[in-house]
Amino acid sequence: MRTRTHEIKVRLNDKEFDHLNQMVAKTLYNRETFLRLLINGYTVQEVPRDYIMFRMDMVNVSAELRQTAKFNDSLSEAEKARLLDVADRVASVIAVMSSIYKPYFKERNQTK
Repeated sequence: MRTRTHEIKVRLNDKEFDHLNQMVAKTLYNRETFLRLLINGYTVQEVPRDYIMFRMDMVNVSAELRQTAKFNDSLSEAEKARLLDVADRVASVIAVMSSIYKPYFKERNQTK
């Protein structure tokens, strides 16, 4: 069962929506998580651009390995299994690195 039972609809104009998407793109969060962090008083910092590019490249490598294993009929079953194993290893590296950068926000703002 979901713990978040309240839904709020917010309307944004194009400029506001673009600005929100640009801010979210500089983090590893989705829009909902990003907004929840802000609501809870955190200041979200940008993740280094090099990391975002590296992460995108790694995700693409993992996806290409999986596609090759799935659609290349000239490979043996052992070769396909090896490609899927490597894709899983790449995915686990991505997960570990994301867990390092995921809490990339400053402590809660202290309001008195």
